[in-house]
Amino acid sequence: MTNLHASSNTTEVAIELDSPDMTRDGTQVPSLPQLDRLVRRAFCGAAILFAMYLLMSAWSLPLASMQHRAIIASFAWALGCLAVYQSAKSATVRMTSLGMLPGGIVAGVYAFREFETLSERVGMPATPADMTLMIIAGLVTLFIAWNKIGWVFPSLVMVAILYALFGAAMPGFLRHSGFDLNGFTNAFYLTGNGVFGSFTGIANFIVLFVIFSALMRALGATDWMAQGANLLVGRFRGGAAKVAVLSSSAMGSITGASTANVAATGTVTIPLMRKSGYSAVTAGAIEATSSAGSQIMPPVMGATVFLMVELIGIPYIEIAASSLLIAILLYASILISVDLHAVRHNLRGSSSIDRPDSWVRFGVDGFFYLLPVVVLVYSLGIAHLSPSRSALNAIACTAILLVASRILSNGGPGVWAGLRDAVLAVIDGVRGSIGILALVIAASLIGGILTVTGLGARMSGIILDAADDQLLLVLLMAAGASIVIGLGAPTLVAYSLVALLVAPAIASMGVPLLAAHLFVFYYAILGLLTPPVAPDPFVAASISGASGLKTALKSVQLALPLYLLPFALVFHPALILDGTIGEIVLAFLTALVGVYAACVGFEGVTVLGSRLNIVTRLVVLLVGAVLMVTTAVWISVICVALIALAHAKFRLIQPRRPEADKARTNSSLDIQLTGSS
Repeated sequence: MTNLHASSNTTEVAIELDSPDMTRDGTQVPSLPQLDRLVRRAFCGAAILFAMYLLMSAWSLPLASMQHRAIIASFAWALGCLAVYQSAKSATVRMTSLGMLPGGIVAGVYAFREFETLSERVGMPATPADMTLMIIAGLVTLFIAWNKIGWVFPSLVMVAILYALFGAAMPGFLRHSGFDLNGFTNAFYLTGNGVFGSFTGIANFIVLFVIFSALMRALGATDWMAQGANLLVGRFRGGAAKVAVLSSSAMGSITGASTANVAATGTVTIPLMRKSGYSAVTAGAIEATSSAGSQIMPPVMGATVFLMVELIGIPYIEIAASSLLIAILLYASILISVDLHAVRHNLRGSSSIDRPDSWVRFGVDGFFYLLPVVVLVYSLGIAHLSPSRSALNAIACTAILLVASRILSNGGPGVWAGLRDAVLAVIDGVRGSIGILALVIAASLIGGILTVTGLGARMSGIILDAADDQLLLVLLMAAGASIVIGLGAPTLVAYSLVALLVAPAIASMGVPLLAAHLFVFYYAILGLLTPPVAPDPFVAASISGASGLKTALKSVQLALPLYLLPFALVFHPALILDGTIGEIVLAFLTALVGVYAACVGFEGVTVLGSRLNIVTRLVVLLVGAVLMVTTAVWISVICVALIALAHAKFRLIQPRRPEADKARTNSSLDIQLTGSS
């Protein structure tokens, strides 16, 4: 664990400075271990200062928004360079990160100071210092993003910058007047349209929510959730996979970072599923789909939902409530698929559940572990506080409980142990947000370019013209564009782009604003599962040892409802609670039966154990797809009748063989015994 005691750190540094390894001017050339220690301590100190600033600004922010964003960017660039140094394997990258560190700090501090004179400089050419620091800010942002999340999104940023600079040479609808270096600096550096734009401002509560999730892990809430899921469903057939679904959804809803959630929970859940009989492909796909889907699961839904609050001005509690039925249907699909897979392969549940020594203690622990989530939801949904202030309340509650738990375990010394664990969790949370910070700043630049050049507004017109103002075609094009933009990009960034490019086209067709944004939000999430990039399945495959492409294709199957239900919420808004109680119940039940039918069609077996031939599977699959997107009563009745017929036909008419009857009888007994154990 990192040593945070200032006195010992100071002593060590003083001793190191007395070493004889000096340059000609008398300064020390530190060895690599010494430099590593200095960087580690610098990161820890900067992370604590950054967290303190964010917490104070969540309570009260006396600064102008531009200055607030400049401070966030300064910390993001400094911490990013330090984090890249610590994680890089190449000496060149490590030294480059240290070389960029001062430039990033100066670029942010300069913008903070120049805010006072911006009103006097309107219309005046950018100074050489402006242009130099703008270039440095862009390079540092791209460098950090490239090293923390890969080349895909930084390449997109480079395309956007080139588009802004050379727009006059672009063909057709892409053409705009273009910017020279002076104009680019004025438009995208010292204004709210570039790196210090509105998306950079939302990094405030994004980092706070990551810190909150880190504190929840330190408190032990995630372990308690996993144990609760195991107690709830672990004994039933396919129990290991069902535990993975429930625990990943609960943890991912808090963190909102699905790929990181796969890496964290998958190391536990995937081996358990493999041990219980699931193939490597299926185990990886279950974990990947559960983690990706957690971003639409209330009560928290990760950080992206708060960006939606900022963009469309609809209260958080309304967005969370509107997403509830879709989230239930998605996880119903995953659980049904898991259950049918267990039926098909005769997989049992766990016969040795690790039950708590005291159920009373387990329940009391659950009360404490869930209390911060209750505080968060109350602050957001009932008290209507800002996301930052709500996160502050939840962080304070979690930190107090963390210290209290250490006191209960260790007595008086537990105070210091609790404070130490809380500080380390805060540092861990800041470290986990470095990549997101770089992405948010880059996305803010892209958003500014789309707005200033007018491409974002023109894109909606292009989609409408290409679709000939047909709503279904507009939705198909919007879905495709959202998935493509979401390939390989974190949902927060992908949604920020599709909200600017695609959602306005849907809303212009008369679709309610919330439905339009939920539509593109869901498809942006699917970019995490859809080949060829599919980061979540590929991370899961690296743990399970399976093929990444096969795992991604299986993930697409498990997430089938999320590929279809966004269309349903546009044509039948009862699924987002926009309708009467009767309409909402009918829409939900119809879609739920459709989800079951689609799962049966894919797995080729019913919940009763009947096997279906290929023709029946295709019919049932098609019927399920129809039920998910329609609420017409007569169509629903016909579809349900076809599903019942498929079940009855293969139980009554399927040729009987003594061996098959004996196997079926044994399988049924196994299922009954497993379910009652």
